Amino acid sequence: MELRVDRKRQFQVDTDEGIITCQYTPDIENEIIKSLRNIVKVQGTLVPDKKGKFILQINDNKSIEPLSMYPLKEVKLKDKIRELKIPLQLDVNYYDEEYIVINKDIGLRVISKTMKEALEGISEQIDSLWSTYVEADTSMMNASAKELRKKLISLFKEDAISDLL
Repeated sequence: MELRVDRKRQFQVDTDEGIITCQYTPDIENEIIKSLRNIVKVQGTLVPDKKGKFILQINDNKSIEPLSMYPLKEVKLKDKIRELKIPLQLDVNYYDEEYIVINKDIGLRVISKTMKEALEGISEQIDSLWSTYVEADTSMMNASAKELRKKLISLFKEDAISDLL
C-alpha cells in the first residue's frame, strides 16, 4: 500500500476490514520495508489519532510476521456468516496493484483492487459452488462433482451449516 520513510514512519495495511494505518518505531524500519508486497500478520496497539480515527502502533520485529498463506476463517454463505471447520488456506499475490487470491483445492480464483473485495469474491464463489454442487441432485453428478460437493460440505462446522442441509 503506502509506506512513508520519514519522521511520521507510517504505512497502510489492506485488511479484510479495510485499510488500517500503522506507525512503526525507527528500529524496525528495515523489517517493514522487507515486508512490502508480502502477506503479513501485524500486531500492535490501537491508539486514537487527532482526527478520532485509530492508528496501529508497531513496536518491535515480532509485531510483523510473514505468512505464506491467508487463513480464511469464515465466509458468507446464503446471506449468513458461517465459521469454517478449519481455516481455508488462500494463496495471495499482489501484482500490478491487484490482489490475486487462489485456492487450488476447491478451484477458487479472485482478482480485485482490495483485500476486502477479494475475500468477498471468495465468499461469493463458495456460495455459487454451494448452490451448484451441494444443493443439486447428486444422481446427475459425475465423480469429480461429487468430490467437490464433499469438499464444500467438509469446510464447515456442522452447526454452521445445519440449516442448509
